[in-house]
Amino acid sequence: MSKLVTLVLALALLGASTAATAATMSCFVDTPANDPFTPNRCFGVVPGRQFTTAVFRVDNLLPNAEVLWSDSRCDSSSATCAVTITAFVRKTMRATVLNPDNTWYKVSATALFENGQ
Repeated sequence: MSKLVTLVLALALLGASTAATAATMSCFVDTPANDPFTPNRCFGVVPGRQFTTAVFRVDNLLPNAEVLWSDSRCDSSSATCAVTITAFVRKTMRATVLNPDNTWYKVSATALFENGQ
C-alpha cells in the first residue's frame, strides 16, 4: 500500500511539474545583438530607433495545439509571433493555448525597448 501511495504522489507531482513548465511565454526585443528568448518579459535598447520588432513564443507547446493570440496579426498555428513595438511603450502579448486533449491554459509576456533618447 505504501508503494502505491508513493507512486500516486510521484505521478501527481510530475503532472504538476509538467503543467508548470508548459504555461509560459518568452520573448525577445530585436536588437543588433544575438537576442535570446527570456521568460515572461524582455527588454532591449536600440539606439536611434522609434520602432523595432518583439518576438513572442509559447514555450513547450504540444504538437497540434492551437494558440489564440491577443494580436490578430499572429497565426494560430504558430508558437511564435513577431510584432512591431514602439520605443518606451510596453507591449503585453497574451495567448490562450488549446491543447488537442481539450485542456487549455493562458500565458503572457511583456516586451519593452528604449532608444537611448
